[in-house]
Amino acid sequence: MDQLGFIRQRFKPHHLLLVFMAMVPFTVLVQYVQENARNFPRFDDSRSLFLVFAIAKEDFHWELLFAPHQGQITVFTNITTALMTYYTQWNLKAFVWINLILGMVNFALLGVLLARDRSKFILSTAVAFSALMFSIQQDFNWIIGYMTPWHFTLLFFLLALLSLYRLTPLRFLWAVIGATCATFSTGGGIVSWVALLIYIVLSHGWRWRYIGLWILFTGLAAWSYFSLIAPNSSPQIDFSLAYFWQVIQFTLI
Repeated sequence: MDQLGFIRQRFKPHHLLLVFMAMVPFTVLVQYVQENARNFPRFDDSRSLFLVFAIAKEDFHWELLFAPHQGQITVFTNITTALMTYYTQWNLKAFVWINLILGMVNFALLGVLLARDRSKFILSTAVAFSALMFSIQQDFNWIIGYMTPWHFTLLFFLLALLSLYRLTPLRFLWAVIGATCATFSTGGGIVSWVALLIYIVLSHGWRWRYIGLWILFTGLAAWSYFSLIAPNSSPQIDFSLAYFWQVIQFTLI
């Protein structure tokens, strides 16, 4: 009885309206994807053809997952492509739903972050985040299968951020793994190292041991990424560096 009374005390009538409002953008997006998803490659989907052909010819090897394309390494999208090719014959109409699944997970992680510090405002902020994240104005991010790199990058960044909520050696290690996965989801993931370093300083102070290790791992991740992009070719590195600067501008602005 006490527990029921506690729930009634915390739950207000307008909360139900906020939950409904937060669900509307996602519901509209699901309907939009269902109507506009197509089972043929469009735009960036062609970037996965080298992997699709390799699997079709039974010439797949693990190095292909780290193969750069147009100055980008998208390991987790390549893994997803390989699995979808093997099990669904590269059914792109099914592939696009992975974008929605990742979007839902990222939205839930944002909710966890908000609930930790601003639990009283989680429902009202959920409405705003839902409208931004699930907007059909970003239709290419949802109806093209190769857009998963962006969702994977955000996923691993949020997981790393959650790990750093309390700074312990184990949580620090999980954050390093998350930032590394974000880096190899797309080149823009390198920005997560800088953002998370700022978070460490602002949230936990100048913990020099952790800061020094973080800077070391940042250098190792950046070196590994650019070494894999083009060990003997500078134009692709120049392209990726320019892209990296665009991501920094997008993040700051």
